[in-house]
Amino acid sequence: MFDDIIGRSLTQRGLRTVTGNLTVDFFNPVPVGEAMIVEVVTESRAGRRWTMQAMLRLERDPSPLARAIGVWVERREGHFERHEAAMRDYRAR
Repeated sequence: MFDDIIGRSLTQRGLRTVTGNLTVDFFNPVPVGEAMIVEVVTESRAGRRWTMQAMLRLERDPSPLARAIGVWVERREGHFERHEAAMRDYRAR
C-alpha cells in the first residue's frame, strides 16, 4: 500500500519513478475495515533520487500506526526495455 501510494504521489507530479528501497515500521496493529489516512511528504531529492516518507493513521485518531521511508528513482528512457532484456539473458543462462 505504501509503495503504491507514494509512487502515485510522484506520478501525480508528472514523474516516472521506480522504487529503490522501502522500509515500513509498524507502531501499532493496523485494523481491517477502518477508514485510514496516509500523508506523504518529500524528505529530500538528490538528482533522480527522491527520498519519501508516508504516515498511516486512523481517520478518527491522529496517532500514527505505521511509517514508510524509501527512495524512488526517476526512470530513464528505455528502463523497462533494459529490464526485460536483462531478464531474458538471465533466463537463458
